Amino acid sequence: MGPQVYAAYQRMVSDRPDRTIAPRAVFYPAQEVQAIALNAGAYFSGLEQGVRDVKRTLRSEALRCPDQRLVLAGYSQGAMVMHRALQDLSTAKDPAAVDILARLDGALLLADGDRLPKDRTTNYGTAGRSQGISYEVGQQSRARGTRLPKKLANRVQSVCEQADTVCDFHSLFQANAAGVDGVTVHINSYTGTPDVLRATDVVAQRMR
Repeated sequence: MGPQVYAAYQRMVSDRPDRTIAPRAVFYPAQEVQAIALNAGAYFSGLEQGVRDVKRTLRSEALRCPDQRLVLAGYSQGAMVMHRALQDLSTAKDPAAVDILARLDGALLLADGDRLPKDRTTNYGTAGRSQGISYEVGQQSRARGTRLPKKLANRVQSVCEQADTVCDFHSLFQANAAGVDGVTVHINSYTGTPDVLRATDVVAQRMR
């Protein structure tokens, strides 16, 4: 885990000492946020590998431990991976996908580059209902662009701070004008901050 998700994980463990919370890593070639300016295609290139890893892990765990409850969490590219996995599982009609979503207690998406202004998520942070960078680079990002189903709205907690280059992206001109500031907001705004802790507490409270 990176520091952002690890801090949320520690908070969740503290919130719910009555539960055994076993973390699982996601494997994909992640890129630093600065890579967006150099090569947007490269920045997004490894996300689908992460999505496949998440869905494969969830399906194998469903067979191994059918009573297990689930929480998904990710920061930046990791949030996009989790968002896309949820989108894919929501449109899949097989019984395994339906069962996985039924056992999902919550998802924590921090600085999600796949944010949609009118998505069915519970939002935190100063950015409000912002749009992520994925929709500014078209086919390079392979963003789904579909809203999550209503049944997940209370379970998916999305945190985005204003001027964040990744999750609060308005235009290439504005992003370039913001320069380092937008990157600094993205890097420094999600490790144990009040908005993240509030969202994490909600996920913890929903754990069955």
